[in-house]
Amino acid sequence: MQQFTVNDLCTCVYGDRAALAIAAAQQARDRLLSAIAQRGEATLILATGNSQKQFLEYLTQDSTIDWSKITIFHLDEFLGIEPHHPGSFRRYLRDRVATQISPRHFHYLQGDTDRPQGECDRYTALLQAQPLDLALLGIGTNGHLAFNEPHAADFNDEAWVKVVQLETATRQQQVNPNTFQNLEAVPTAALTLTLTALKATQKLICLAPGSKKAQIVKTTLNSPISSHWPASFLRLLPQAVLYATTLS
Repeated sequence: MQQFTVNDLCTCVYGDRAALAIAAAQQARDRLLSAIAQRGEATLILATGNSQKQFLEYLTQDSTIDWSKITIFHLDEFLGIEPHHPGSFRRYLRDRVATQISPRHFHYLQGDTDRPQGECDRYTALLQAQPLDLALLGIGTNGHLAFNEPHAADFNDEAWVKVVQLETATRQQQVNPNTFQNLEAVPTAALTLTLTALKATQKLICLAPGSKKAQIVKTTLNSPISSHWPASFLRLLPQAVLYATTLS
């Protein structure tokens, strides 16, 4: 494992996906156990996508974690999508997390709401009701964190949860025979936690495994810190750690 710091961002590079997932799961476990020891409870914000799958397997199988003391949130959800749709992030998290453990609470973003701003307000109140101990992240092909797209990312956002119009590159990334058959089937908007909500979280773990993420990681570490590449925001956060498997 190689470890170095770029600005305030600690970066860890592992030899393969399994080693990365194990290390990240161990760090997540330690953060959750520390919060439980200090306050008797912990909060966890989860990401979705291929970058999270192995990590979630290891984390949910860890018998040292008392999930009954942990409240779980998630980062984002497509707007106008039913919770059981194959492309729904609620379904992803139910299948991979909620069915494996028994948390104190699992608060889902209701993407099928007919009152998007009301849902943003509801979720903001839930997030702000306690300290946020840990959030998991991935990085999109255009550098987005959660669904904070380059055109919508704001390092000083007044909102904690908002509606974002999705860029074509982001929507194209979701096209898959098992979720969305074509680009037209992918929703054009989403609900997302903002960069302000992430900044308020005490620990951030960002996973970018695999060779396809190499250029994304390099851009995150080397580009100017700007909302034009939202993931560069991580370099301003000493509580963030970026995990990668390759930089070339």
